[in-house]
Amino acid sequence: AACIPLLKWEEERGRGQHEISLAPSADIIDSIRAAEAAKSILQSLVKKFGLDADISARPFDDQPGSGLHLHVHLEDASGSNVFV
Repeated sequence: AACIPLLKWEEERGRGQHEISLAPSADIIDSIRAAEAAKSILQSLVKKFGLDADISARPFDDQPGSGLHLHVHLEDASGSNVFV
């Protein structure tokens, strides 16, 4: 309903840890808005169950790391990856 371009949602290694991947976009502003909306919706949803959604890098010393991060692909006008 929020028009967030969800690519996949899968369980990760840490306790209660999940990876939510949004579909790539050529518009960085759209990507930022989608990520912020997904974060906001997730935090609101879990509060209804008396829980908290934590996206800090390492909320538990004895668990695998977590946190919000971005993967960036940048190409020039000919479609070549400029990071290579």
